Amino acid sequence: MHLFAEGWRVLELEERIVNRYARPKALWELILERAASGRTRTSG
Repeated sequence: MHLFAEGWRVLELEERIVNRYARPKALWELILERAASGRTRTSG
């Protein structure tokens, strides 16, 4: 399953929990880079 369109490479993916609201919220921080070849590769 691809979350983003073809041609993007995931450089970093991190889940963060914030407590600024009545209940904790889960957020995803993600850094993408457009792949030169148009193919995707997930780093890990």
